[in-house]
Amino acid sequence: MARAGSVVMLGALVAAPIGMGVSGPLAAAWGGGTVLALSAGLGVVLTVATLLVPAVWRIRDDLQSEPSPVGPRYVSPGSDARTGETRESVTGGPA
Repeated sequence: MARAGSVVMLGALVAAPIGMGVSGPLAAAWGGGTVLALSAGLGVVLTVATLLVPAVWRIRDDLQSEPSPVGPRYVSPGSDARTGETRESVTGGPA
């Protein structure tokens, strides 16, 4: 999720200054209402184009069913780090 958020933020930070720089001269040439309508139309077209990509709306939850391979496994005090067995079950008596 963090990577997707960072890519979206990068796009917004790059596109905002470009949009501000282009919208002023276009509004002066064509009028503010026309530029606003064209911008809204472009936003709708890009949103629909994004939603037409099957991978965007068909998100699967495959990774939630498997244990995470990242990070250490919690081992309770008094247990074997490799198997998770307590000392009592390994030695047959209290630790």
